[in-house]
Amino acid sequence: MDALGFNEESWPGDIAQLRLARSTNDQRRDLIRFFSEVIRLSKSWPDESIASFAVRKTSRSLIHRANWDLYEPFLLRIARENSNCLDSVIKILCTYAAAGYPISERIKDFAEGMIEEHAPYNHHYEVVWTLWLCRSLSIRLGERATQLVAKVENSFCACLVLMLRSRALLTGRGAISDRIGTVNEEDLLGEHWMLVYEAGIRKSWKLPGAEAAVSVDPHFRVLRDQRISFFDTAATNVALELPTINQLLEASLGERRSAVLPGTIYVESRTPRRQRRYEKLGEDYGSDDFGWSGFPREDGSLDDDNDFDF
Repeated sequence: MDALGFNEESWPGDIAQLRLARSTNDQRRDLIRFFSEVIRLSKSWPDESIASFAVRKTSRSLIHRANWDLYEPFLLRIARENSNCLDSVIKILCTYAAAGYPISERIKDFAEGMIEEHAPYNHHYEVVWTLWLCRSLSIRLGERATQLVAKVENSFCACLVLMLRSRALLTGRGAISDRIGTVNEEDLLGEHWMLVYEAGIRKSWKLPGAEAAVSVDPHFRVLRDQRISFFDTAATNVALELPTINQLLEASLGERRSAVLPGTIYVESRTPRRQRRYEKLGEDYGSDDFGWSGFPREDGSLDDDNDFDF
């Protein structure tokens, strides 16, 4: 391409110039202007990551509680129309839930809509993150969404479905066994080995034949006996590094020394502020050197379902 004829897209600069004010009323006006511009730019450059870039930019500011009723639906619309920013939106929702912001019924509608749109096409990324949203915010999926998500051919999705089922976050019929039937030890050597193994070591994950399959296979039986699991049901989210997030989480914690707050974010009051871990969107979600291995329950278990069948 001739360098003289090259015109770089201007949208990064357009978004970078947008600001969110600190005062409540000015911030509300800025949010309307910000998302209106983002939606316009996304339509002009549909192949660019405009929505993801814009959502990350809003995560640098604390949205006032009085403006949450505007920010939340904008986030959901952006994620519905641009699923490449779904993970960022979910992290934002979970952080504000932990900070005590109200989570509206529209988030359940959003979750069911995402399942109904993406599950029939085996869109694993969208389904996994939506199921994680349901787990994080204790959203109970309706019957149609339950039936659709049980048919997704992916072990990670299936494990999330079984976990949600064990927590009464699914409705009506729609079981993993309806799709794959009764399993045996041969399935531990196939593509669904993790699903079969995890279901085989947990009391509340109902998958016919899974427990017997693990007991028969000598290799997986050793893993079971060593209390090895590849799917951590006690995993929590990491709060975003928002202004005043420390104060907001401590207010939600109240007099408790530690708790899993709404949004499935674990907070411990004894941890010094400078040692608390927060995430900035755009960085990796988690790191190899963090060394997190789950937080222990009072009974010493790392699994919050406490449903291992050892």
